[in-house]
Amino acid sequence: MPNVHTLRDIENRGVVEGPLSKHTSSGNRLGSIRESELEKALRGNIKTASDIANDYKDLQDIYLERVKDFNHKVMELDKKLAKEDIIEVLQKVISEKDHHLQDANARLEKALSEKDSLLHEANTRIKKHLASFEKKTSPDSFETPQVIGGTDISNTTLALPHLRSITGPEAISAGNLTPYNEEKNIPNYKIPLNRNQGYAFPI
Repeated sequence: MPNVHTLRDIENRGVVEGPLSKHTSSGNRLGSIRESELEKALRGNIKTASDIANDYKDLQDIYLERVKDFNHKVMELDKKLAKEDIIEVLQKVISEKDHHLQDANARLEKALSEKDSLLHEANTRIKKHLASFEKKTSPDSFETPQVIGGTDISNTTLALPHLRSITGPEAISAGNLTPYNEEKNIPNYKIPLNRNQGYAFPI
């Protein structure tokens, strides 16, 4: 019958179950050690990950601070460059203004020089003209002796005998000084007593 076991069967079962229970206890202990090691390693890995996260946060803060400082330096550089550009533009404008002023001054000096030259030339011509005019209108220009027949008629004393020899004594006598000499049928001539009156002319 199947439910009937002999003593040998019972002894054999004890022999077989003994080693199996020992093996099971040893496996449980090994599993506990392995589980403890894995848990310890897991905790270490979690701590490492937490440290990495904290370090990342610190690095991120440092990076943001560096970026902020870099942007500030870029802004300062842009302001400096803009200021330098403005200064350069102003210097260029001032240089061009100075050039235009120098050019205008040079033209003005040239115009003034030409004006002075023209005024000097005009004054020279006026002085020359006035000198020539004064020379022509001076009394000395009329003191040239008036000569008739080789005789100076500006001197009345010398001119009367000469005229008498030409016209005769009666032509210049006091009684015959008429507007017209009827006997000789010639006009009478007036002898100038003033040397500046020029030549004799008929009256």
